[in-house]
Amino acid sequence: MSIERVAVPPKDDSSALRRDQTRVPAMADAVVTYFAAWNEPDPEQRRRLLELSVTGEAELVDPTGRWQGIDGLVERIGFYQSAAPGTKVVPASGVDAHTTSCATPG
Repeated sequence: MSIERVAVPPKDDSSALRRDQTRVPAMADAVVTYFAAWNEPDPEQRRRLLELSVTGEAELVDPTGRWQGIDGLVERIGFYQSAAPGTKVVPASGVDAHTTSCATPG
């Protein structure tokens, strides 16, 4: 995965640049691991990947319901895989980070 930086911090705020340089790669690693969990057929391996990429308080809300915690995500991903066998979940773009927020637009 490649990450293109487009935001530039103010000239007098070098700390913002340092935060951005450490946060974006770490977030990108977590996103790659999270997407790997969506493609992992083994529930225990899926759980391990989720434990590396999200917190226990993670919550996913989608049209099928509300899924809370790692247990909920393991279950939701299993439902997805059953409904769409043979498909792969892939990121549509890199991580976009600005100030204190990071996102992965889909």
